[in-house]
Amino acid sequence: MGKIYVTGNTVIDAVMQHIPIAEGKSKIIDTIVFEKFALATVHRAENVDNPVILKNLMEAFMESPIPIVCPMHPRTKKRLKQNRVYAKIKKSKNLQILPQ
Repeated sequence: MGKIYVTGNTVIDAVMQHIPIAEGKSKIIDTIVFEKFALATVHRAENVDNPVILKNLMEAFMESPIPIVCPMHPRTKKRLKQNRVYAKIKKSKNLQILPQ
C-alpha cells in the first residue's frame, strides 16, 4: 500500500500567486455596487442551454439573502435574451451583471 502526500491545491496556489497582479491591474472591483456580495458564474451548457434551469438559477440569484455579482459570458447572455429573462435580471437590485 502506498502513502498519500498532501501537496497543496494548484487552483488555490495559482489564485494566491496572481492576486497581487490582479489587484495592481484590474479596476473591476470599482464597478461593483455592493459592499458585500457572492460571486457566481453560469456558463456550462447543462445550466445555460436548459431554459428552466437557467431561469431558476437567475431567480435564485435575485432572491438570494446576499447580493450576487455575476460575470456574464456572452453565451449565457444570449440564452437569457432568447428566453426573455435578461431584461428582468438587469432590473434586479440584488444581482449585478458584469461583462466577462
